[in-house]
Amino acid sequence: MGVDYYNLALPATGIDVVEYNLLTWFFTVIKKPKLIIVQWPDHSRYIEYDFQIQRGLERGSWNTEPDKFPFIVNAEDTGMFYARKSMTYTLLDTCSPSTMIPFNFGNQQDYGIHDLHMPTLDKARDLSHAGIKSHEEFTKTLLNHIEVNRLIK
Repeated sequence: MGVDYYNLALPATGIDVVEYNLLTWFFTVIKKPKLIIVQWPDHSRYIEYDFQIQRGLERGSWNTEPDKFPFIVNAEDTGMFYARKSMTYTLLDTCSPSTMIPFNFGNQQDYGIHDLHMPTLDKARDLSHAGIKSHEEFTKTLLNHIEVNRLIK
């Protein structure tokens, strides 16, 4: 696209980290970006602070620790994860200094009505995440979306 870019992503993190990173960036960056592209994580991912080691730990539906299951199941059953993602989506959309293109891969529920939703066409080497074909197709879709909507001039 011929523009400078920032990558604020952190691996294996959730909506809480996306929200923190973007809001911090929105209020500290001087130059308004032309466009913000957000790949939403699976809604069940989150950061848990471990006071013993004094750092955040990545958590989500992949965890095998038995003491995490009740929280994850209750959060799904009560709609807590969905409420969190809905509130974060609205907050970021409201605070964004530029046009925001949110998207997600796979079968997860869209965060908002304007999301670009990309099916997973193939799998990466970990057999969990979207693979090369999925990313190539998404890149074409994203660039077409930017061009059709004239989002970068």
